[in-house]
Amino acid sequence: MPLRAVYDIFLHLDMFKNIDLLKRGLYQVRINLYYEIPEIGTKIYAAPYFVGNLQKMNDIYNLEASNIPIIMEDEYTFCSRNFPIVYSSETSNLSEYAQFRIEVEMINNFQNIPLFITFYLYYREFESKAENNNKIGQKLSFVEIESSKFILYNLFQGCSNYIPAIFGEFFYSLLDCTIHSSLVQFIAKKNYIEINEENEVCKIVKTIAEPEVKKHPNRKMSKYQSIINQELLKNSKNLQTELNAIVKKFSIFINKLIKKYSSIINKKPEKNMTDPALYSLNDFENSAALHAFDQKEFNKVSLPKQSIKRLEHLLSNSNHKSKNKENQKENNLESSLAKLYMDYQALIKIIINNSHTITRYQSSKYSEFCGNRIKDYIFDDHYSKREERMQLAENFWKSKNYRFWGNINPTEIKLFDNLSDFPLIFEKSEIPKFYYFQDNSSNIQTIPQKKHKLFVFCHGFKGSLYDLNLLKNNLALLFFDSMFFLSAIDENECESDIHKMGEKMAKDLMKYLDDKGVNFPLLEINFFGHSLGGLVIRAALPFLEKFKDVMNSLVTFGTPHLGMKYHNSKLLSAGMWILKKFTNWNCIDQLRITDNPNYKECFLYKLSHSENLLWFKNIILVSSSQDSFVPYDSTRIEISSSTNLGYENDLEYLDMAQNLNNILKKIKVVRLDVNFKLQKK
Repeated sequence: MPLRAVYDIFLHLDMFKNIDLLKRGLYQVRINLYYEIPEIGTKIYAAPYFVGNLQKMNDIYNLEASNIPIIMEDEYTFCSRNFPIVYSSETSNLSEYAQFRIEVEMINNFQNIPLFITFYLYYREFESKAENNNKIGQKLSFVEIESSKFILYNLFQGCSNYIPAIFGEFFYSLLDCTIHSSLVQFIAKKNYIEINEENEVCKIVKTIAEPEVKKHPNRKMSKYQSIINQELLKNSKNLQTELNAIVKKFSIFINKLIKKYSSIINKKPEKNMTDPALYSLNDFENSAALHAFDQKEFNKVSLPKQSIKRLEHLLSNSNHKSKNKENQKENNLESSLAKLYMDYQALIKIIINNSHTITRYQSSKYSEFCGNRIKDYIFDDHYSKREERMQLAENFWKSKNYRFWGNINPTEIKLFDNLSDFPLIFEKSEIPKFYYFQDNSSNIQTIPQKKHKLFVFCHGFKGSLYDLNLLKNNLALLFFDSMFFLSAIDENECESDIHKMGEKMAKDLMKYLDDKGVNFPLLEINFFGHSLGGLVIRAALPFLEKFKDVMNSLVTFGTPHLGMKYHNSKLLSAGMWILKKFTNWNCIDQLRITDNPNYKECFLYKLSHSENLLWFKNIILVSSSQDSFVPYDSTRIEISSSTNLGYENDLEYLDMAQNLNNILKKIKVVRLDVNFKLQKK
């Protein structure tokens, strides 16, 4: 129906973090908001009407006059200022905000209509001074390179949310944002419609007065004026009650936010900040921003029977007492709206004055919420057989329980659009009874020294450093000030001896630390190895003994710790045999445990006796029961009673597995089995 609710949206841009942007240059962010009307295939955009900068005055004076946040009116888009990115792991403090207005028809469940927010990342190269001088006064041209889209399910219910706008795999960066919204007004068509035969209201009333219409089918509708007035008066009372209830709900919500944010920043709300006497409703109604959106289309819409203004016109013949009561209710509604608007302005003032603190608070709450939701897909692994885990996962996907877990709010479409895309994880943790490690972090130093977290990544067979780049980028979001080393020295030598690859990787890591100017000790070192990379990391440990006191975690993904000798894939067996027959790749012999006639002289067997794994506080072994390449038991370093692969009588192989498990019993080990919902062909 044409009665519309008007919402104000406050969008704050906090920090832009460069994680892995590939190009130096100028960047800017553009944002638009809209909801969809599927019945007519239309997008209704929110109209930005005010932008601001929250930086200190000294910083603002340093900005060029042409480099400020702007509104692109023709595109209903807010555009941030241009900001340079030169270095990796660089942050840019945008500290900008924009206010939008959007109108929504008060149809059934209109408060559940989702709002779409799209962030666009634009780029242009740096130019020389001469080129800049030639373009003075000209508008700079930018190219769109990436976008990030979110759905917000609670905007029309009132919201205060954190939005982590992450831009793409190849331009990996993060924009910290918060969005806040509130109802501020109800509006309807200003002109009045005379009662006539074609009027929609009269058609509705015809059904109410159907008996009278049947008796007098030729009577003009004007004869039913008293019936119409009574029905409209009844609907008017219901509407006033409904609107007042909506306003009250928003008022409670906004005041709770004021109290919560005031407690976070240890401040009390200012006196008289929410006093309705300070606010003039006429000023609000006369604001050009209120009607900046879609005014022509709005004027075309016919009024509903519940329209407040029209009720005043149609009920002009009603008794004076009823009219006064109705006007009194309407005045109460306007007063409530005025109070709500002032509360909302008080909230915005708190957010503006404490924007960074509130962003950090909302960010932590969002991370906590997402973490709790993802826990729904993690099961304690009490199963001894691989087949049992696979059966449980299959039953879970068939049950489709994930469809009833609601929506993460806000939802990034690329990541959270379909909850069924999340894999199931079976987690099995083993902690020794007398688990202990020495923590020297509390030692007092005479000279404060910055300590770094270091994350080391090693790719798999015939892979490249980019194989684990996405994992590195996601960890960089959590540990932004840490160091990340992607091993690439063995990209073209994966077929060589694993021991030599480990030695080369260790030397490359030492050179990286020397180039960074980082002196021992580091705070901690974490290793991540995919497939063959996990064995290369283990082979590199003897050459990194000076760092043994700061080793924290070793995480391997599908790494054949027990080799590739036993598996249930005939195709893989044939492939390994062909590689053995026609190549001289040492690593293939080592993985098949055939690199020496004496079993106990084979590389993997000797590696199983190395106690370097005891340097770590955590060992995490990630496997997948759906992996048809690497033997399942080999990735988990365990001997399963359910398999019949032939190693039951291979005493030397069992001895190698037992050697590793004897070491792992002394430290914390977590085994993760990942099960994906795969489409059946």
